[in-house]
Amino acid sequence: MAAPQAYLFEAYETTRERIKDDKYAAQVDISYQFDNSVPKRFNFGGRYTNKSNERQYGEEKIQGPTRGSIAYVNTRTLADSPLKDVTDIVGGKSYQARNLSWAQIFNDYACDFFRPDGFLTPYDDG
Repeated sequence: MAAPQAYLFEAYETTRERIKDDKYAAQVDISYQFDNSVPKRFNFGGRYTNKSNERQYGEEKIQGPTRGSIAYVNTRTLADSPLKDVTDIVGGKSYQARNLSWAQIFNDYACDFFRPDGFLTPYDDG
């Protein structure tokens, strides 16, 4: 990366999602042979499916050291955080492009620095 100091901070975004999508199904098959020469088959089936689902979603933009603060917006740059070469962060080393010159903030640092103690992305109402 040629000029990390040129990239201004806008927000560190977090999302949280929980989906309750339970489906229950049951089926019973009964086979019966009336006599030895001609097999007859009766299949009785029953199925109940509950198709209700519930989705909860939350999003939080962190723009400063505390919730609601915008102290980092347009003042903090990419150069203010330690950068790692992207080939050191992601897997699949044997399949990576050669001479890749791209660096980014690694996730462990971002989580430790940008998420203050007790931080939680709340679910949106409704």
